[in-house]
Amino acid sequence: MVVVAFVVMLSIFGGVMVNSIVKNDPILTQASIQRYAYRALASGLNAYQNAINANPYLAACNSSANYSVGPPATGSPQCAGLNYQTWSVVPGTDVGNGVIPEYYKFDNPVSVKDATSAIKYLEVQIVGAAGFPGKNVFYSTVARFTPQNGFLNGVWWSNYESSEFPTGTATDCDYFYNQGRNLNGNQVGGTPCNAVSFISGDNLFGPVYSNDSLYISGSPVFSGTVNTADPNCLFVNDGIGADDKPACSGLDAGNYTAAGSGFGHVKEPLPVDNSQLAAIAKQGGCYYVGPTTVTLSVVGGVGKMTVTSADTISIAGVDQMNLPVVNPNSCPTNGIGNLPQNGVVYVDQGPALAYNALTNPNGYRAGANPFDSTANPYASQIQTNCPNCYYGASGTADNEADAFVSGSLSGHLTIAANNNVIIDGKLTYNDCTWAGTASQSLCNYNSALTGTNDTLGLIANNYVEVNRPLDNTTLGFFSGPPQTLPACGTGGALPAPLCDPSTATGSAGAQGLTIDATLLGLKQSFVVNNYDAQGREGQLTVYGSIQQNARGPVGTFGGSGTGYLKYYLWDPRLTLYGPPYYLTPGTASWALDSSAETYTGKEPSCPPPQATPSPLPAPTFPIAGSTAAGTGSCTAAS
Repeated sequence: MVVVAFVVMLSIFGGVMVNSIVKNDPILTQASIQRYAYRALASGLNAYQNAINANPYLAACNSSANYSVGPPATGSPQCAGLNYQTWSVVPGTDVGNGVIPEYYKFDNPVSVKDATSAIKYLEVQIVGAAGFPGKNVFYSTVARFTPQNGFLNGVWWSNYESSEFPTGTATDCDYFYNQGRNLNGNQVGGTPCNAVSFISGDNLFGPVYSNDSLYISGSPVFSGTVNTADPNCLFVNDGIGADDKPACSGLDAGNYTAAGSGFGHVKEPLPVDNSQLAAIAKQGGCYYVGPTTVTLSVVGGVGKMTVTSADTISIAGVDQMNLPVVNPNSCPTNGIGNLPQNGVVYVDQGPALAYNALTNPNGYRAGANPFDSTANPYASQIQTNCPNCYYGASGTADNEADAFVSGSLSGHLTIAANNNVIIDGKLTYNDCTWAGTASQSLCNYNSALTGTNDTLGLIANNYVEVNRPLDNTTLGFFSGPPQTLPACGTGGALPAPLCDPSTATGSAGAQGLTIDATLLGLKQSFVVNNYDAQGREGQLTVYGSIQQNARGPVGTFGGSGTGYLKYYLWDPRLTLYGPPYYLTPGTASWALDSSAETYTGKEPSCPPPQATPSPLPAPTFPIAGSTAAGTGSCTAAS
């Protein structure tokens, strides 16, 4: 009887437990699904941040531009890799056998701008979900991402404000504030690293940053904040070596925005090289070796590029660098073709030995460098009679990793070179261009619904340089100083790069050359070749952003002056997106600033697609005239 009673008691107690578990099963299941839904939301946050850091232009895409690679391809190719308003399964949660599936979805991004129309942050509603039909649970958040890379947040970024051209390297230099602000005192080796100054007639519209001291002479225009790592002051007057006061009361810095400016900032790091872009170019981009000429154009509203790359083609006339199994697009090597699918062109070092039909059939070709044309009546422009026709030409220029770039771009493109990028003609955007006149407005930001944001990045391991070739037939004791070759397109002018790309009419303030691009010299500088040769080239207009390790001169001042005056205007669209993979060599482009999760129990409503903001106002500052600083024969670099 005791045993029977004990068994009966256990049965009753077990039944109570089973009944309790059965009754609470929906609660337990619901709690598990909620946890999985929250995990899916976290996966969505990570996936979105990783995607826009790998390709910043994806932040400008939306559901209407989602790219489908299946035939026929739809949407924008630049939006490939991220779909908006479409559910994506979290990897590993769709394997069956009772695993609860997890999903996430991104709504169209919304950019929030400040009073200057620069991007303050990007807001994206992200939804995480888990469960089976009838038992789905949703979590949502509005995530705020802020731009992090200082390179694209201003018109000017520099590591050193000095140079020792044409033979020195930035490794021989130190920061001026570590050397007592001596104009010629910041060298580590025996070669002086001379300060390069901003001068009267120079115009910088946008934020400015330098890890070094900024030198000015006269009244350059700084229409924006100025920040440096110099622990003492913003500006140094290169005439008297005086420090400026924090409020700029000691020096005339032209139009200067004191609010938000400062000195003593922590130095910002510089990427080591651009080698990562070579691998990206081999996977859906265009990869070339040896001197490569890229001329951009627009045909029927579609961006094209005409490429000449003699060393990329094998002896059989086949492009062995861009095989179809790697690159679905055909990369032109001696003609016109499409822009690469992922938007990256990389020019690498060519073969080490010269071509020989018997011993080295795949060697580099003589004449591969466009300066070394057999039709050049000025003999070799590379080494013999014109050693500084472009910087960084060492050894045999016919196999160097140099890209020669010009033309008009429609689309999104990054051109990177293991050595130098030489700009040998006007570079303009097709959607809009800035000519340096107050009557024009800045380029408007377009979402993928409303149009294309043309964007071009030029990234050189060494120099990004503006071509200014000399006529070496004028060299000699009785010939006087060397003259530049005739302007491109004029009578008697040879094709680029054996012509002067400037369109100046002779006056110092005239329009000389327009460059719509973002420029980065990782180990060296942005510079004008032969900047100190006789003659003014007018105004060098850069619409975008300039970043460089050492400060490259574009002209000289004092006396008659040479080369270009600066008119640099920041493209505020760059805070939202950069050229394809432009930020990969640098720091992360976007950081998750905040997010607020809310459990709703059902899929939340989504904000409307982003509207197109109004055009930005044009700067009201006039283009300064050719006010010379100093007298006599002083030709300090500027």
